[in-house]
Amino acid sequence: MLRRDDSQSRVFRAEWFGGFSYDWSTNHITEHDTETFASLTAESAAPLVQTPAAEYRPYPLRVNIDVTYGCNLRCKYCRSSATPVGYGSEDELNAAAVCRVLEDCAHMGILDVSITGGEPLLKDGIHEILECAGSLPAVFANVITNGTRLTPEVTRALAHSRIKRVNVSIDGFAETMDADRGRGSYARATLGLRRLLETGVPVSVISVINDLSPTRFRSFRAFTESLRALGVTNHSVCIVSDTGRARTGWKDLEPDKFTQLAQAMQSFAAKLATHGYILSFNDGIVHGRAKPESLLLYFFEDAVPGWKCLVRANGDVILHRVMRPDVTLGSVRHDRLADVWDASFSNRRDYVREVYRQLRAGSLAYLYYRFSKAPTQQWSWLSALDQWHWTTKVI
Repeated sequence: MLRRDDSQSRVFRAEWFGGFSYDWSTNHITEHDTETFASLTAESAAPLVQTPAAEYRPYPLRVNIDVTYGCNLRCKYCRSSATPVGYGSEDELNAAAVCRVLEDCAHMGILDVSITGGEPLLKDGIHEILECAGSLPAVFANVITNGTRLTPEVTRALAHSRIKRVNVSIDGFAETMDADRGRGSYARATLGLRRLLETGVPVSVISVINDLSPTRFRSFRAFTESLRALGVTNHSVCIVSDTGRARTGWKDLEPDKFTQLAQAMQSFAAKLATHGYILSFNDGIVHGRAKPESLLLYFFEDAVPGWKCLVRANGDVILHRVMRPDVTLGSVRHDRLADVWDASFSNRRDYVREVYRQLRAGSLAYLYYRFSKAPTQQWSWLSALDQWHWTTKVI
């Protein structure tokens, strides 16, 4: 069950424990217990949208769709290993097939759909895809671009597409970004960002940071101030994903380093919030857990060991890539996304087992941090994890 609240830019999705609200302005998905969820949805006059997710079908909360393998840049840590050679591959889903996946996402009650790549603005038929995405009811459909293809014509098309947000990847000033993404990438991306801001399209900047050194952090703070001066008010920061080209030459942050970086970012975000600037770090984390144990239940239960999944350019559906090897669930080339998800129990169960083993060993820094941030001091995430393990007996 979904409800669109246009006045607050929120959507609601019902679940067995209550439900989720997704605030597009802050990027926060918040979990609510039954009483709170009923109160929130009762306050909204927006009509209900009936979907199969109204029943207990715990589909993912977020879906990323890679629409192309191609990119005009060659970022050192590209999670998709995109290259100019991959552009227009015959193996890619065409625009009509991508639109079918987008419609499936709306039917399943997916809250957030990101159109990405590669560089999605290189995709043949991208305008058709953006129009389709922008027309989805009660879905936060957004596009992630490196910004270098944001010509005046493209920005005008984005403004008319009704896409909910355009995310531009800019990691920092030229000395940082050009070294990792290619010479001149900072100047071109910043020019594209300025053009977007002039059109009034909702914009967010995405930055990758994997360095806690004082020099890098000072530079990042100054970079953030430069974005504020341009008129940016929404900024998402993430660490390098251990996928694609990042698997060679980049080392995953250890849990304590990740925690230090997260705490530094959260402290900085609190200061920026007083100026109306929203900075989120590795968001996607669910806020305000209805019950301490529900985080484990929602992430680990048989049907939901993957609150986020990825549809590759060739149609393969995989779980959110927090570990290697990738877990392939099926393909949307010939099957509907919901059918792929429903039929993938055994693959997702195996994923749960491996995540449990790695968490128990103290690896997977991002997940370690998420689970250690329990909502009550009395609750031990490891104890709850072990209790879940012995109760379900699937490990």
